[in-house]
Amino acid sequence: MNSWIFQASPAIFDLDGYLRAVTESGADFTWSVGQKHLAPDMEPGDLVFMWRAQVGTKEPSGVIATAVIVGRAQEADIEAAAVPFLVDPGSAERGIRVALRLQKHATNQREIIQRKWLMDDPILSSLHILRMPSGTNFKLSSEQAGRLKALWDVTGRDWTRRDSIAGLWAYTATYGGSVSKAKDSLVAEIAVQIGRAVTGVYNKVMDFRSLDPRESREGLKGAGAMDRSVWEEFFDPITQTVREGALDAEFGRLWGLVEGSPPSSESASAVVKKRPGGQGYVQDPVRRKAVELHAMKLAADHFQRLGYAVEDTSARHPFDLRCLRGSEEVRVEVKGTQSDGTAVHVTVGEVEDARSDVCRTSLFIVSRIEIEMVKGETTACGGTVHLIDDWRPLEEDLRPTAFDYQVPAMRAIPTPEVN
Repeated sequence: MNSWIFQASPAIFDLDGYLRAVTESGADFTWSVGQKHLAPDMEPGDLVFMWRAQVGTKEPSGVIATAVIVGRAQEADIEAAAVPFLVDPGSAERGIRVALRLQKHATNQREIIQRKWLMDDPILSSLHILRMPSGTNFKLSSEQAGRLKALWDVTGRDWTRRDSIAGLWAYTATYGGSVSKAKDSLVAEIAVQIGRAVTGVYNKVMDFRSLDPRESREGLKGAGAMDRSVWEEFFDPITQTVREGALDAEFGRLWGLVEGSPPSSESASAVVKKRPGGQGYVQDPVRRKAVELHAMKLAADHFQRLGYAVEDTSARHPFDLRCLRGSEEVRVEVKGTQSDGTAVHVTVGEVEDARSDVCRTSLFIVSRIEIEMVKGETTACGGTVHLIDDWRPLEEDLRPTAFDYQVPAMRAIPTPEVN
């Protein structure tokens, strides 16, 4: 499958008004193929990002809708329903057009992927539409399409606990230094990893700066209840420090490792850490996400076949699935890996929850997951399932890979006199 950007200029066509009409009618619509040499590459099922240019309007330029191609490009007249939205209805011409079906139209400015956000993006700053914006149709690379899709899925949505923890991790990793939105910055790497805009992660780091009583520099005032809750979870007011070990472990759990990158025996902090004086690494987010989603789907399918109602709790709790069958509750921790699964990364929170007497916990491991590229898309498949029911990890089966060291009060050491 290919992915595309189709552009409209407000100086020529009222894209927003037209898409509202399409939403009301529920009908498919067609779009001009200005770059005719691209027509043979447009296939049913291709994803299209609808782009509004910024010409003679105060509305931001960028992606305002998504659609899917439902027919082959062919010569046709513009449909009658679109003519009223032309600035000059007399400019309607017969030409090559492709049939589309609208998926989602942004209902407010908050849901738009704004052009200005993409200028500093490590992946999307190379978009052809940013460098030569006069065209109608732009073909995307699989990497660009994946990044745009990730942004589209979360733009306009409030930050979850999972997102906020990534923002706090970025804040602590840059604490005491300068914070940059440059394409090679840590902020940009984290933004790609969690599917958020670089500007959004930068702003979140500045929000946490405003919550930090140690910081004299001014931050932003956008921190919400979730950010404050996450700050209180990891900041120790007595020692005036962030519990970095616990934060690293939770960051690793929520945005964790993909085996086949660094060795699985390394801790999350050793792999993704980029604090002053150290070299960091942020894994391929597309591959990591594919492995994670594949394992989660297999686990959910397994428990649904057993008659459980399954809820994804991975963004809010230290376990991934809550499975209910009548009065019975089972919590499931899911681990997906490309390795043989003989060792998997678990956090303190996961271990403590599994050892509690609240309810039964199962460990669902999918090992030897394979990664494939299908028509330019990264997909995960296969794998061997290992299920440990009533999982209560024993001390002898746990190997520490990182420690959260609480520094004791230190007595002052007299400075030697110098003659």
